[in-house]
Amino acid sequence: MKTKLLTTQEQIFTQVENAVISLGQCRQSELTFEKLLKIALVRKHESIMEYINLTFLIEGISFTSHVHLIRHRLTTPMCQSSRVELDDIEIVIPESVKAVLNDKDHTLNDWCYDVRKMYKYLIDNNVPAEDARYLLPQGVKINMAIHMNLREFKHVINMRTAVSAHWEIRSVVESMIENSKEVSLLRDFLK
Repeated sequence: MKTKLLTTQEQIFTQVENAVISLGQCRQSELTFEKLLKIALVRKHESIMEYINLTFLIEGISFTSHVHLIRHRLTTPMCQSSRVELDDIEIVIPESVKAVLNDKDHTLNDWCYDVRKMYKYLIDNNVPAEDARYLLPQGVKINMAIHMNLREFKHVINMRTAVSAHWEIRSVVESMIENSKEVSLLRDFLK
């Protein structure tokens, strides 16, 4: 699984500038937008975070975990269809499953091969891909983009990095946090 922040630092600076102006701060202020943002957040003016929008690309997330992200109502997800090309079928297999279905008897590899074979058979026999995908496992890897404002991202972080969060979704969100820290304005916010 791999994530990438698609929103550029310049886009975020423009969004912060617009947010600061909305707070009634003078453009000619000697304070930088970064300092004004910090002041607003310290004063609990968290609505400013709704002006800052982030878009992430997430590659190789399981269908199961993508559902955890799209459940957040203030996000805008765009997901790859699960009507996949046969060669593209990859499956996320948790370590706990691998430990039980070790490949001594090739059970796991055989099962994954059989899923691909069955899907191909259905497609080759004119079953619509929309119907054939019902037989694909929930661990099928997909790619997605997700867009949210900074306030919602803070909420997603709190929910999906908790100890009780599922390991894959926690890993995805932790990667999103690391990507975001590359933007100086977000670095302090995400400590």
